[in-house]
Amino acid sequence: MAASLAGNILLAGFLWSHPAEKRSAGDRTASAESREQPGGRPAHSFGQEAEHAAKAATADAALWSTDSKDHFAPLVERLRAAGFPEHVLKVIIRIQSDEYCTQRRKTLLPETENPVPFWDVNAENATATPSDPKKRAILRELLQEHTQIARDLFGADGEVISSTAEDLELSKRRQFGNLAPEKLDALQKVVADYRDLRQDIYSGGSFLTPEDREKIALLEKEQHADIAKILTPEELEEYDLRSSSTARQLVFRLGAMKPTEAEFRAIFDLQKSVDAEFGPSVTSASNPARQARQREVDAKISDLLGPERAVDYRLVSDPSLAMLSRIVTRYDLAPQAAFDVAAVQKETMQQVAAARKDTSVTPDQRTQQLIALSDAASAKVAQALGPQGFQAYQEYGGQWLQALRRVPKPAAAIPPKN
Repeated sequence: MAASLAGNILLAGFLWSHPAEKRSAGDRTASAESREQPGGRPAHSFGQEAEHAAKAATADAALWSTDSKDHFAPLVERLRAAGFPEHVLKVIIRIQSDEYCTQRRKTLLPETENPVPFWDVNAENATATPSDPKKRAILRELLQEHTQIARDLFGADGEVISSTAEDLELSKRRQFGNLAPEKLDALQKVVADYRDLRQDIYSGGSFLTPEDREKIALLEKEQHADIAKILTPEELEEYDLRSSSTARQLVFRLGAMKPTEAEFRAIFDLQKSVDAEFGPSVTSASNPARQARQREVDAKISDLLGPERAVDYRLVSDPSLAMLSRIVTRYDLAPQAAFDVAAVQKETMQQVAAARKDTSVTPDQRTQQLIALSDAASAKVAQALGPQGFQAYQEYGGQWLQALRRVPKPAAAIPPKN
């Protein structure tokens, strides 16, 4: 680490004292002899001082240690005394603080060093938010500490560090897979270009028109064709598994199910045939032919998963259960709890419809019947979801329970004709 950073410092010092300019050889020679930095010292003296400072710093191994953030202030003082400008110091400290926070994270959260599970939106790695509140608190404190290091050393103008170099690398691997640097650069450029084109469509209004959906579907096909020119068939398959519109939607939709990699790959293989035929679901979800095809694929997926996991898949696939799915996941409840609540709602609403058709009771009696139905349903839902889950459901999705308790306003009396 010390030798590597010393090399980076020498390079930074060289680049700072030798700015890239398009000049002739004679101009460069004359300029090098005459150019001086503020304070009257020739530029080459800064490069010499930088070399001496780097050698001295390398000799002091403790100065380069990332075991403690207390080592950063002496490092900045020594390099600042050697004449390094602030923007170079910030680069050096960023490298050091990256290493420091990475070591801390490995110690506090060793499980984040597992391979990046691209198929799981709940993945507990450096690029996702853990479901465990204690782990979230640890990552939040590390991020704050990472940012505060720069602020403490450079004041209000210190660079705000939002993610480490390792975070960015993990994010790339999750999105694109393990690709050669030149392919990764080319791929990122294509993705960025098409993202800008899609953004132009999305920014055109508050909703998508049929023409907008057609344009988005066309862009998806063109982007995939351009990416296929860069990658081998095997690399393209892995890219699709991570970053295609089908993969992105599955990662979001299957989050509460917490699929294994094998399950995700199997579901993806079946789902991609639907999207290939009809386009992304965001552009064709209301198409009756697509809906029929989706039901066929869902049945195949359920058979492939087996009875128990098929229940989990149905839970995350039914739009009417979306909020219940989130609540069940948030409070670590059995998936069956969501189906139990849905069954209670269906049964209760049937009873409500019958009560409202009953002409043998007075309006006040009907109101009391509806309140009783609400109370009975609330008790069943609370039993299925538990106290915390029930409280969340009342606010997000369970408004129908409160609606049954509202006393209707009496109809205004019609004034007699004069």
